[in-house]
Amino acid sequence: MHTRTSPLRIALTDKKLLEILKSLHREPEFVHSSFHALGDLVGKVDAFLLDDDSAIRFLGTRNEHSWPSVIVLAEEGQGVPASFRQGLVDDMLVLPPRALDLERMLRTNELVQSLRMLEVSSRGVGDVVTRLQEDISLAQKIQRRLIREKFPALGPLSVKSKYWCGLKSGGDYFDLFEFPGGTHAGLILSDSSSYSLSTGLIGSLMQFSVHVGQEDLGNPSRIVASLWGKMKESVKETDKLSLLYGILDRKTYALKFVSCGGVYLAKRGKDGKVSWGTKGEHAPLTLAQPNVPEAGEIMLEPGDRLMACSDGWGEAFGMPMAGFMEKYLSRADEAQELMNDLSFQLRKKLESESEDPVGAEDDFPMPPQDCSVLVMDLAQNVLRLARS
Repeated sequence: MHTRTSPLRIALTDKKLLEILKSLHREPEFVHSSFHALGDLVGKVDAFLLDDDSAIRFLGTRNEHSWPSVIVLAEEGQGVPASFRQGLVDDMLVLPPRALDLERMLRTNELVQSLRMLEVSSRGVGDVVTRLQEDISLAQKIQRRLIREKFPALGPLSVKSKYWCGLKSGGDYFDLFEFPGGTHAGLILSDSSSYSLSTGLIGSLMQFSVHVGQEDLGNPSRIVASLWGKMKESVKETDKLSLLYGILDRKTYALKFVSCGGVYLAKRGKDGKVSWGTKGEHAPLTLAQPNVPEAGEIMLEPGDRLMACSDGWGEAFGMPMAGFMEKYLSRADEAQELMNDLSFQLRKKLESESEDPVGAEDDFPMPPQDCSVLVMDLAQNVLRLARS
């Protein structure tokens, strides 16, 4: 379609009519052409003014991807032209023309051209959406591969976990790992607001963990502050990082941890009492809020259960996270049974809210955001060394 700054260009084959239209309105640029030369004006004019027979013949060669408006001429008192009645043309001008009718036609043509430009522009939206969906799907698959499905026991500490991929971009990452020397183990659970932030965190962790010295093992706040400092160059203004970072002394089973944003940590003792480490009370890390809170501590006793969760579970089940944690942490099930029931209840919840049929695990509707949980049980017969 012809792109103009001013004024409209309208082509017609009737020289006499061309002079009449020029006298009625000075804004459009009227162009005379023979019928056979009209095709050469496609892309150079904004509209064609044609009689009914010419309009029908000419429209037979239309290239819908780039085409000016076609306006049919109609003699007053001779009925509605077939091309207009069949919806083939964009507008109709009644002859003899009047200034008001011509003004209306010009306004209508502006609207038609705007709509046509919008239609052409929107044709690629579907492909863009498809590519975005494919990119998100790939990112989700990578995220799943990076999260381990099973963790080996750390001596008398058994570990079970579950991860559900959600709809929102970014997502969770968690890991349980040993520091060099074997005296301490690390726990991390993160919730990133974007895939780029999640990727940056995982990459930084892989480079950073090997540089943690013995003097840092008692201060997880310092470790997280240093980690965030190394990430800040690639962090965007809108990025938010929720993070739980803990260091477990494998002799005393004291867990020192720092938490930011929507991550939750609680312990259930042998007596069934739930003790909270964090309820997500600290703000997530952002460029505007880079301060890392002071570390907290939970002491694990023989027979205790430790549970760490991201806040996706609360959103998926439609309940406060504190209530969700207390409900499932207070149960006496074996850890694997608890994981199985959580999976069953989540799937049941999602299926009840979805109108689409579901099949395998990868097919059923995803929760609003990632859901991650780690459950660690300390054996009842463990000998815990006294703290020095």
